[in-house]
Amino acid sequence: MRGHILVIEDEPDIAACVCEYLRGEGFAACAVSDGVQALAHLRAGNRPGAIITDLMLPQLSGVELLSRLSEDPILCHIPVMVVSALPDLAVTAGLRPEQILMKPADLDDLGAFAARHCSSARAADAAFAVSSSSAA
Repeated sequence: MRGHILVIEDEPDIAACVCEYLRGEGFAACAVSDGVQALAHLRAGNRPGAIITDLMLPQLSGVELLSRLSEDPILCHIPVMVVSALPDLAVTAGLRPEQILMKPADLDDLGAFAARHCSSARAADAAFAVSSSSAA
């Protein structure tokens, strides 16, 4: 296994497609549908090698999630890719994700991002539990 990726996407078909692709590339992929679930997942001790998130999410937006991640001394080190129909929201909010892609994104770009940020050593340290409410 090449590493663990947390996918945050409220559209079930997109989440399933991204996770299926990443798994096919050798990554463990878990999906949650909003920022609240993502924070709960991360604060439960799950440490993915990277996060791929949409910005337009219910309950807690991707912009607010990025802000909270950047303020957390443990979680701020996890690389984040934004994939959104409105990618400028992250820039406008002053947030600096590792990479920003416009939807629809090329799956190979997601795989390349995952490969850059997930090493075997990091994966070995990750305790990654998929919650029963996760998509995909």
